[in-house]
Amino acid sequence: MANRTLYEKLWDAHVIVRRDDGTSLIYIDRHLIHEVTTPQAFAGLRSSGRRLRRPELTLAVPDHNVSTTQRGGHVADEESAAQLAALEKNCADFGVEYIPIHDVRQGIVHVIGPELGFTLPGITLVCGDSHTATHGAFGALAVGIGTSEIEHVFATQTLWLRQSKTLLVEVEGTLGRGIGAKDLALASVGALGAGGANGHAIEYAGAAVRNLSMEGRMTLCNMAIESGARTGLVAPDATTFAYLEGKPWAPVGTLWEQASNPSHGQSRRAHHSDAEAPTLNRPKDHEHEAETSPPIPEEVVDVDAVVDRAPWSSAQSIVTLLVCLALICDGFDNLAYGLVIPAMSREYSVLPSAFGIVLALGFVGLTVGTIIAGPLGDRIGRKPVLLGCIVLFAFFTLATVSARSVFALAVLRFSVGLGLGGALPNATALIAECTSARHRNFAVTAGALSIIVGGIISAALASVILPHEGWRVLFGIAGAISLLSAPLIYFAVPESPKFLARDVRNSAILRRSLARLRMPYPPNALIKTAVGIEKTRVPIGIIFTADLLRNTLALWFAFLCAMTLGYMMTSWIPTMLSGAGWDQRSSSLGLLTFNCGGLVGTACAAVLMGFFSSRILSWFAIAGVVVALAVAFAPSLAVLDPRIVLSALFALGACVIAVTSPLFALASHIYPTRARSAGIACAVAFGRLGAIASSFIGAAVSKLDSHGVAYFYLAAALLGGSTLALLLIKQHTLPTLRPAQS
Repeated sequence: MANRTLYEKLWDAHVIVRRDDGTSLIYIDRHLIHEVTTPQAFAGLRSSGRRLRRPELTLAVPDHNVSTTQRGGHVADEESAAQLAALEKNCADFGVEYIPIHDVRQGIVHVIGPELGFTLPGITLVCGDSHTATHGAFGALAVGIGTSEIEHVFATQTLWLRQSKTLLVEVEGTLGRGIGAKDLALASVGALGAGGANGHAIEYAGAAVRNLSMEGRMTLCNMAIESGARTGLVAPDATTFAYLEGKPWAPVGTLWEQASNPSHGQSRRAHHSDAEAPTLNRPKDHEHEAETSPPIPEEVVDVDAVVDRAPWSSAQSIVTLLVCLALICDGFDNLAYGLVIPAMSREYSVLPSAFGIVLALGFVGLTVGTIIAGPLGDRIGRKPVLLGCIVLFAFFTLATVSARSVFALAVLRFSVGLGLGGALPNATALIAECTSARHRNFAVTAGALSIIVGGIISAALASVILPHEGWRVLFGIAGAISLLSAPLIYFAVPESPKFLARDVRNSAILRRSLARLRMPYPPNALIKTAVGIEKTRVPIGIIFTADLLRNTLALWFAFLCAMTLGYMMTSWIPTMLSGAGWDQRSSSLGLLTFNCGGLVGTACAAVLMGFFSSRILSWFAIAGVVVALAVAFAPSLAVLDPRIVLSALFALGACVIAVTSPLFALASHIYPTRARSAGIACAVAFGRLGAIASSFIGAAVSKLDSHGVAYFYLAAALLGGSTLALLLIKQHTLPTLRPAQS
């Protein structure tokens, strides 16, 4: 243990355990934090349910985003204001000492540490800034760390580090007039080169260094990183202790007397010049060739991690609600056709089965729109494609008011379907990529559930409007509401951050998007996603790769069974109940009951997914099989008490829609960002094939079975298929609402 350098003594004193790979677990005595590099670390603690291991050893100060000219004024920049507000809230939530922006103690993070006596000789100190080496002027082992390391220190008060080599810079002589610490630092950089100290800790010594003030030594150590060094140090001496004595955080009394008797000596001397002029000497007994390891890089932020770990905010709620509004319009329009078929058949003097082609072409449009707009959203963005689809289906829904024949209805229904089909995958991807991981499943499921809400609104309005105003007024309302939702989404909803992060040219837009979503983001960081930076062509083949193929096929089959059943029931329940002798108002009530059950069931499923993962959906499917078979064994719906039928429809809706709606959350979880819209679109498009088939199946059943029970046999079979598909999927969502284990 003889002839150890100051750095080696400090390192050995703080090592907890050493690994064979050369890394060591180091105890961290003090932690300085600011607003730029901590938001994601605090978010990580929240998502894992952890607290700070030693909050009393952490000190927070607003620094990087504080104006030097208007310290007491309003912070104009949205990103800066968001980061400053986040730091104050996080410190309050986690019990960290916080120096407010208006406090007289506030200042540059590497200045206030020494000024308050938070920085002391012999300690290890870290901060999320590369110039943390400044604190080495006090004989502290001080290093800059990144966001993930900050979270590790928060949780454990330790850090895995690799020990640096040591490099002695010794400057003898007396500084001439006008020569200061920065000149010494520049001379050091000039002699060593920009990367000459890579992988090293520089120890400054010599008469010229000892004669510097503490401010001068701080300048010298601050600039150690300009040569690529990990840190810089100066051995503590009388000047050090004189500076620290009486500082607020410095020891007092007996503790001060013990602490001010330094046990660390100067670094070992190397060959140096005895000339009077200050000279910088490079030791000859160290290996100082430049290493291949790079200097401390600029922080690279994984945007996926920023979004996933972000706390829930009102901005994310607004985005979710507005996108849900567009999907409510989708559900309103879809359910409206099922409700108005009896009225249309009377107006056009045709059987209800004649509208099977209208419904079928609508589903064809949905399928084509999904196939086109899904990959297009991965190419040019979720938001512009979503807006285009909303305008498309709103326009043709309004045009439906003037339709004068079944053929015109079929053409218009196909056109409406193009817009509705393209909106769904892009809306799902936009919600998934604008919400944090903890709340994503619920938010995406809420989006899919909005279609059901639209159906409920449609059914409620139909029961009032159809008997008095007719079906054309109903479509006029649907088209007008859809058209009004477009400008709201245009102005209030940002583009997906994860989509923007695929191209570095979107950097400025990405920052604005994260700021609008209140997702703290380091302003000077490089942009990166988990899959790298890429753009333009979307490899649809990703969803068929070996690790996704089974999930893709099982997901497609789940969508096929669930959507076939869902569309069959919502399109043909009024006709089914009319055949059993129910009047129009009561038939509309049956459809409303089915959708209300879906609303309740899906809400329960979304919560249970948070505790048990998406595997819970298979139990909803099994429960639906039981309900469907219980009704199917009746000889006819007409012989059943209407209350029993409504109860069965409520329970079946709870099971059917609780399986269908969360499939969108499951799909957004399975597929990566660059193929998310395309992956969701392909799954939905496959499900739409079942929706197309449901038109003809429903029409055939209405002709062949006047009792209405055949619909329930089909429901049991399709729910059984959904159960099988869900069991075959490997990559289910993870529980996000369970209490985290410490």
